Amino acid sequence: MGKLMKGGQLAGKKTYITAALGVAGAVAAYLTGDASLPDAFEIGLTAVLGATIRSGINGR
Repeated sequence: MGKLMKGGQLAGKKTYITAALGVAGAVAAYLTGDASLPDAFEIGLTAVLGATIRSGINGR
């Protein structure tokens, strides 16, 4: 149970998975017409910036 509470196999990777899903969502929104290109770019950029900030905080 202790390993599960510390994140298990996903420990340290959850932020990057979430960022990748954000970028994939932005691409999907653009391709389906739900977002314009500038909107999709902004969504994807926000996801990447979140992962970059997290990496900077962790000192990687």
